[in-house]
Amino acid sequence: MDLIVTGVNHKTAPIEFREKISFSRSEILNALKEIKKENSLKESLILSTCNRTEIYGCVNTNEVNGEEYIKNFIRKFKKIDTSTNNQYFYTLNSEEAVRHLFKVASGLDSMIVGESQILGQVKEAYALSCEAKANGIILNKLLHWTFRVGKRARTETEIGIGAVSVSSAATELAQKIFKDLSKRSALLIGAGETGELTAQHLKEKEIGELYITNRTFKKAEVLARKLKAKAIPFENMEEIFKRVDVIISSTSSKEYLITADYMKKIMNFRNYQPLFIIDISVPRDFDPKINKIYNVFLHCIDDLQKIVDKNLEKRKGEIPKVLAIIEEEVKKFFQWYRSLKVTPIIKGLQRKIEEIRISELKKNRKYFKEEDWKNLELLTKSMMNKLFHITMIKIKEFNEDSQMGLLRLDTVREIFGLEEYLENEEN
Repeated sequence: MDLIVTGVNHKTAPIEFREKISFSRSEILNALKEIKKENSLKESLILSTCNRTEIYGCVNTNEVNGEEYIKNFIRKFKKIDTSTNNQYFYTLNSEEAVRHLFKVASGLDSMIVGESQILGQVKEAYALSCEAKANGIILNKLLHWTFRVGKRARTETEIGIGAVSVSSAATELAQKIFKDLSKRSALLIGAGETGELTAQHLKEKEIGELYITNRTFKKAEVLARKLKAKAIPFENMEEIFKRVDVIISSTSSKEYLITADYMKKIMNFRNYQPLFIIDISVPRDFDPKINKIYNVFLHCIDDLQKIVDKNLEKRKGEIPKVLAIIEEEVKKFFQWYRSLKVTPIIKGLQRKIEEIRISELKKNRKYFKEEDWKNLELLTKSMMNKLFHITMIKIKEFNEDSQMGLLRLDTVREIFGLEEYLENEEN
């Protein structure tokens, strides 16, 4: 069997095409069952996100063209003509396919370098493959290896460190000022998408209390329920201003919602306790002069973008470290993959048995007379050869291109601890 991946992503195909071949959760399950029934791919997995659709698999026989099969399958299943869009697809085999999956899981192939969501999406794709019973020993091992690579990339490098969206940058700034957000409260003005994302980040950082206000109170109520927050009528906003520590503003107002004079009154009432304001609106909701007021920290969308750009540059600097991890793990995976072939296993087992025989003879030599030694060597060799012969016959029976055969070969390799012998054999 040979590993293969064929698909499209945000680098190769426009969104108009990506959305046509995107798979929903239920479609993935049905597609995997169909692929299994057709049997051109012995094992299969479908990874479909807003930025990519990829089908991974193990090609069943040398007669099957894996690339053409996958493209034709997508065309039939999605009922679209992909023949004129061949330039959008890429196909990678063997080591390149594994290397690509490791890069995907590490966030190197994402629109935003190092984004963490993709690893969860890969895990979900694997869970669906298991649910459809489309997985097998190769993909099982590969995906668990992939999870380890993704984890190593994020724990051993800083590829995922720092805010890389306006909403996360806003939360990062709030933490720098207040440190422990669980003892603080925040107000979201407006129910816009970016404002909502910022509020979600604050909730994830365990903000103590979250209030939401909007000109249309019903929208505030809906979002408040979603985020487990408190909805406040727009006309009561001033009272909340006096109490909260963080204000996020994301409205479509064409003029300043809050002037400098108004904010001075608020701060006077607050006894000039620190107030952090994130103005995500364009045009801005808060008069920039407000930033001159003592203990008011006002940041607009441009300030946040600078933080994002700086963090992205830092992440890009971590790419070589992640690539080094990936290359190390690709090598290790293929040492295992190639070890499933019967000849290296037989040679490794033969060497290990012989080493055990010689070691035991040396340890016990003092108990035997010199004239008996030659006969003892012949006897132990004969015993070990007969034992090995029986084992070798069974191992050769396992040497079939099937899931059970591969699983048994892998079990032999693990039971006898042949990793070192197989690696030496390869080198």
